[in-house]
Amino acid sequence: STGKASVVDHTGGKLTQPDFFGLTEWTLDEHNRAVHVQRRLATLSAYPDPTPATPLEHALVCVLCVVLMLQKSANAWVFNVPVDPVALNLPDYFQVISQPMDLGTVRQKLLDGAYGSLDEAKGDIELVFANACRYNPPNHEVHVMALTLQALARKLFADYGIDAAPLPPQRANHA
Repeated sequence: STGKASVVDHTGGKLTQPDFFGLTEWTLDEHNRAVHVQRRLATLSAYPDPTPATPLEHALVCVLCVVLMLQKSANAWVFNVPVDPVALNLPDYFQVISQPMDLGTVRQKLLDGAYGSLDEAKGDIELVFANACRYNPPNHEVHVMALTLQALARKLFADYGIDAAPLPPQRANHA
């Protein structure tokens, strides 16, 4: 495969992109952003010292790639959108979790250029998993999924040369 996407519908329909970080379905807008990121990565890797790109820009593009790969992981579905305490019947969620975060929000903030530092972006990714571990007891499926994805995130950070400072494991505050 060439890694190039084929657009099924140019009017905002779905697009198939089998080789871009393993993601299979994108909206047209997501595709345009992903192509921009893909071109940006190609530019950054083609020139060892890219003039327009700062080290922070390069690192944040790598973080976006990590987020895209995490979102496609089998255990990510629960972390891809904000927790809806009403729909999930979690009336005490906001009492336990003061700073909610999810991978979809991190992804959007990266695409919008909302992060001013690498630590801020990495911190939000870690917060996704810390919140899940704080709210759910250690034997809960979501807690286990969070630890699994957190380990994957740290491995991907290391693979990209973006070291993730380990956070101490958090015990569940919610029974």
